[in-house]
Amino acid sequence: MKMTLLLAVLIIFLPAAPLYSEPGEAVALVLSGGGAKGAYEVGVWKALIDLEVEIDAVYGVSVGAVNGAAIAAGDYQKIQNLWLGITKSDVMNISEAGQRVLEGSFSMRDLADAAGEIIEHKGIDVSPLRALLETSINEDEIRAGGRDFGLLTFSLTEFENKYVYISDIPEGELIDYILASANFPLFQRQIINGKEYIDGAVYKNVPIEMVDPGRNRRAVVVVLEYSSPRDIADLISNYNAYELELTIIRPSGDLGSILDFNAEYSRRIMGMGYLDCLRTFKAIGGKNYFLSLEEPPIKKMFTALNSEEKIVACELLEVAPIPENVEEIFEAVIVPELAKEVDLVYGTTSGEREFAQTDLIEILAEKAGVERNVLYTPAGLLDAMVESYIARDDHKVYYDRYLDFISYLRLKTELRFELQTEPQCKYSEGFNSFNP
Repeated sequence: MKMTLLLAVLIIFLPAAPLYSEPGEAVALVLSGGGAKGAYEVGVWKALIDLEVEIDAVYGVSVGAVNGAAIAAGDYQKIQNLWLGITKSDVMNISEAGQRVLEGSFSMRDLADAAGEIIEHKGIDVSPLRALLETSINEDEIRAGGRDFGLLTFSLTEFENKYVYISDIPEGELIDYILASANFPLFQRQIINGKEYIDGAVYKNVPIEMVDPGRNRRAVVVVLEYSSPRDIADLISNYNAYELELTIIRPSGDLGSILDFNAEYSRRIMGMGYLDCLRTFKAIGGKNYFLSLEEPPIKKMFTALNSEEKIVACELLEVAPIPENVEEIFEAVIVPELAKEVDLVYGTTSGEREFAQTDLIEILAEKAGVERNVLYTPAGLLDAMVESYIARDDHKVYYDRYLDFISYLRLKTELRFELQTEPQCKYSEGFNSFNP
C-alpha cells in the first residue's frame, strides 16, 4: 500500500518526459508486461495508427513481447481480434481450484489442491498459449516487415537478464523466445537449448534500454505497471539515463487484474489505452475526462436566451444584484461566478488562472457521476452531465446552483439549436471500434 502511494505521488509530481511532437519521424515503441492488462497496449497502437505515428522498432517484455511481435508484423486487426476473443483457457490449463487461487478468492482446500497441481506438473501448463501464438504470430512477416523487434527474458540457468533481438533468434524459434519472455513464475519453465527461462519482468518491466539511440531518437513507452526496483529508479530519475526523447503513456484508471482474460475487460482497457494515447499526444483534451478540442457551448447557450430567461439563469446561479443590462453580463458577471467553482476545486484564487469552460464542465460532470472512460465532445459531456443530474435517484436528491444553471441553459436552448448536430470528434470512429 505504501509503495503504491509513493508511485502515485511520483507519477503526479515528477516533470513529464519530453513529448514527441515532430510528425514524419519514425519512433521506437516500448511495451511493458502485465498479463491481461496487455489489451491496453493494443488500444495505444490503434491510436498511434490514427495519429499517423510511424513505428520503426518495437521492444517488449512478457505480454509486451507478445503484442510487440504482432506490431512488428503489422497486422492490427489480427491482434485486436485475438484480444477480443481470448479467455483464460486460451492461456493456460488449470483446475477450478487453481483459478480461484489466482483470482484471490479461495479456501484452504483450494490452496492445497492448486499447490499440489503446480508441484505435480512443475508449474501451470501454458500449452494453450503456445497454440494461440502459433496461429496468431507469423515469424516470416516479422522478419520481412522492416521493423526491428526485441524482447527481454531472464535466464535461470545463467541467472542473468537477456536482451534478445530478432536478428539473434534462430529461424523457427521466435515463439519459444516470446514464451520465455512471458514465462510467469508459476508457469512451467520455458526451456531453449537446455537453458531455463522466466518472465523478463522479474528483472525489468519497461525495457527502454533496448532502444538504439543511433536508430531512433524518439520512443513511445507504454507503462502498464512499475514492478521492479529498476523501473522505479527510472521513474524517480525521470528517465534521465536514456539519450532519447520519450513519450510516456500510463493508464489513467485502474486496469484490474493480470488474469482478466475476457472480451468485456479487453474492450474497456483497449478504449482506455486509445484515449490515454490521444490525450498524451494532445490530439484530445480534458483532465479527468476525454474531450475533443472544441470550446464548450455555455456562452452560446446563455446568449440564446431571451432577457427574461437570462434573469432566471442569473437567479439560479445566485448572482446578485442582477445588472440592468442583462445582454452584456456573460463575461462581466457569469464567468467570474462560474470561475468560483473552478477555483474552489483547484485551490486557486480569482485571477490566478484563466477561466476555462472545459474545467467547469469536467468538475460538474464528476459531481453528476458521468462515466469517464468515454470520448466526448464538450457539448456531449454537457448533455450527459445534465441528463445524469436530472435523472438522479430520489434518495440522492441534491441541489447545486452550477448544475441548476447549466441544466436550465441546456433545457431552454435545446429547441433553438441542436447541440448534438455538432460533428463527432475525428477519433470517435477509432474509439467506437472497440465496441461495435
